[in-house]
Amino acid sequence: MNTEILKLKKHVVICGSGRLGNDLAEQLTHRKEPFVIIDYAPEKIVAVRDRNFLCVLGDATDESVLAEANLSAAKAIVTALPTDAQNVFITLTARNLSPKIQIIAKAEQKSSCKKLRQAGANKIVMPHKVG
Repeated sequence: MNTEILKLKKHVVICGSGRLGNDLAEQLTHRKEPFVIIDYAPEKIVAVRDRNFLCVLGDATDESVLAEANLSAAKAIVTALPTDAQNVFITLTARNLSPKIQIIAKAEQKSSCKKLRQAGANKIVMPHKVG
């Protein structure tokens, strides 16, 4: 699957295959937009592969894992991990690796929005506020 990911251009990197990540994957599939999902839980990756989605097993806060998802060729990255700290860290890392990439970050706490913006997020989503 690595060669398929390396062929991607202008794709979306989704960090986390929880509810938000899976919903986004469904939307992107419907729109025929290419994407890669990163998750550190092997059982979640098995479920992602069962749906024939491209994926990377690993910690999305790790630069090498983002590189494996071909971040340098991506048009956007979505940080959908459970904690704001993880999402801030991914935002910082992604912004340093790819200065022009569109970064959409999930926040649980309103106080994290400022930190995510400072880290380089273009857009911030607070799922519990949307609901």
